[in-house]
Amino acid sequence: MTDPKQPIVEKTYLKIFSLLGRIISRDTELADIVRCAIEIVRDVLEVENCSIMLMNSEGNALEMQGSSTIPSESWSTISTPLGRGIAGKVAQTGHATLVSKSQTIHSSGGERHYQTDSFLSVPLQHSEQQTTIGVMNVTDRKNGQPLTNLDLEMLQAVAHLVADAIENHWQWVRAHEARRHLSRVMDGLPIGMFAIGSNDRLTLCNRAARRNLGLPASSELDRPWHECFPPAIAAHVQRALDGLAHAKAA
Repeated sequence: MTDPKQPIVEKTYLKIFSLLGRIISRDTELADIVRCAIEIVRDVLEVENCSIMLMNSEGNALEMQGSSTIPSESWSTISTPLGRGIAGKVAQTGHATLVSKSQTIHSSGGERHYQTDSFLSVPLQHSEQQTTIGVMNVTDRKNGQPLTNLDLEMLQAVAHLVADAIENHWQWVRAHEARRHLSRVMDGLPIGMFAIGSNDRLTLCNRAARRNLGLPASSELDRPWHECFPPAIAAHVQRALDGLAHAKAA
C-alpha cells in the first residue's frame, strides 16, 4: 500500500535541497551561512525557533552563532559546556535527539525557558570526517503541533549539508590565510617568484616578479599565466611546465 505522505515528503526534501543550494554554491561569511540555514529550517519545518551553536576552539563547549528568537547582542554570552543540557549531550555523543514529552526546556543561556511539547537537537557533522562541529536546535512549531521523527530526519539531512557548507567555508578561510602568509613571505624576497596552479592560472606573484613583468601591485592574479608573461619568458616557463608534466607521467 502506498504511503499517502510520500509525495509530501519527497516534495519537502526537494525544497530543502533547492534552498540549500543558496548556501553551498557560494563562498560567503559564516554569519550569512548560519542566517540562511536558520531561515530555511524555519520555512521548511514551519517552526518559530531555530538556533545554531558551534564548537569553540578548545572543543569543550558550544557557542551560539545564530538564533531566530534570541537577540543577536546576546549570542556572544551564550555557551553550553560539552555534555551539559540537551544540546551539549548531542554534541558530545553525536546522536540526534527528539524530546517529545511536554516539559520545560532551558535555553543555553540559562535565562530563558521554553514551554514546548517537542524539541529537536541534531549534530552538525561533516559528511566525510563525521566530526561534530556544532548542533542545530529546533522547537515551537507554528501550528502548535509536536515535532515528529520525520521532522528529525529532515533536520538531520539539512544539518549535514549545513555542516559541509561551514566546513568548506573554514577550509577556504584557512587556504586564504595560508596564501596571504606565503604572499607576504614571497614579497620580502629580492628575486622574482611566482606560482601557477593546476588550472594554468597565475595564483601567486611577488613584488619583484610583478615589477619585472610590469604588473600593477594591486592587479588580480587569478588569470591565465601566459597572459602575464612576455613571449620570450613565456616560452621558458612553458618548457619548465612541460618538463614537470613529463616527470610526473614517467
